[in-house]
Amino acid sequence: MKKWAKKTDFLFFVIYQTIGAIIFPISLSIYYKNPKLFLAYYRGIYDGLTTIINDF
Repeated sequence: MKKWAKKTDFLFFVIYQTIGAIIFPISLSIYYKNPKLFLAYYRGIYDGLTTIINDF
């Protein structure tokens, strides 16, 4: 995205992804009435990032 998109498109993409990463797990937790989904979502992101970092 950074390489091929215009600067305005890239900025919109980053903002959209950031907001989506916050609102999506919150809305799932509210919809299913299960706050553990919110924590599980971010634990999964954390585990995925640490795995990628440790592989380098």
